[in-house]
Amino acid sequence: GYYGMVISAIFGGIFGKGKTTISAACAFAVLAYTAASVVNISAPTVTPMMLLLLSICVGESHKA
Repeated sequence: GYYGMVISAIFGGIFGKGKTTISAACAFAVLAYTAASVVNISAPTVTPMMLLLLSICVGESHKA
């Protein structure tokens, strides 16, 4: 569930139809956080920023 949503948003940001530098940068930032969270999930103060970057990534990748 959770990691599937994150992975699909990352792929959309990097390879999506409306990909931009912003969406790729957000996708790589979310990818780095997700890789770190697999090992250590105790970063609750960073999670809202990760969700913000994830929404920017998805929003930028869906622009026409």
